[in-house]
Amino acid sequence: SPLQMKEKQMSPRKEYMTFREALDFMNRWHGSRLGLSRMQEMAERMGHPENKLRYVHVAGTNGKGSTCAMLESVLRAAGYKTGMFTSPYLETILESIKINGQNISEEDFCRAVGEVRTAVCGSRQGLSEMEDKPTEFEILTMAAFAAFAHASCDIVVMEVGMGGRLDSTNIIPPPEVCAIVNLSLEHTQFLG
Repeated sequence: SPLQMKEKQMSPRKEYMTFREALDFMNRWHGSRLGLSRMQEMAERMGHPENKLRYVHVAGTNGKGSTCAMLESVLRAAGYKTGMFTSPYLETILESIKINGQNISEEDFCRAVGEVRTAVCGSRQGLSEMEDKPTEFEILTMAAFAAFAHASCDIVVMEVGMGGRLDSTNIIPPPEVCAIVNLSLEHTQFLG
């Protein structure tokens, strides 16, 4: 009915969503753009979940994912509650965010992406919509920070994305350990 449509338009954006809605929201933000300002703004709007965590930060060209997996398994075996963020994924986006060696659940993924959507699109705590729209990778990175903070991870093994000093993972506080694996000249069209 017209009244239901009007109420739906006026109601605040819900924080939690279905898995399909979460994927559709993320797929709206294509491309790669250098800079940390969008990440810093999202983090501010979300209460800085990245600052509630400790990190092992892994950068390089080849071997980041394997190195992350090995480090995460060692830390988990030592009794730490671990988070791990890697990209790209092979079969499902849920592989990008792992807690204690397991893919994040659809429910927890939707919760985290919903929090990012609220930060990006506003409507909660008087926030207006962000003018400088984030990229899909930036949204995924912020969702990972939110998920790891909600799970109270002791340590997060964080894979650097495309790299460089302006990589979206570089808003984390100083890590406990930095690892640099094999390096080569790549992504010059973006990084110079």
